[in-house]
Amino acid sequence: MNPAGTPDQAIYFTGNGAKAEDIREYQWSLNRPLYDKKAIPETGSDQATVKTQVDTTGPNVLYVRTVSKSGNVSPRPPTSSSCRPRTV
Repeated sequence: MNPAGTPDQAIYFTGNGAKAEDIREYQWSLNRPLYDKKAIPETGSDQATVKTQVDTTGPNVLYVRTVSKSGNVSPRPPTSSSCRPRTV
């Protein structure tokens, strides 16, 4: 668990059973279900990596869904995580 405000925290998305060649993108957002950010899988892989900075201590909710190349969107429950307070 990183302290809140730590820059470039890596988040990894994987297809969870979807074939790499079928995945167009992952849509995601933090602490709101807008899915307004996109992550494209690495070539030949189902994994995408994003770097972000979580500024809120305590529980945070990551909303992620997979979009197939044909446009189908997966139903994904939100994932909860925590950040500890910054040291002063």
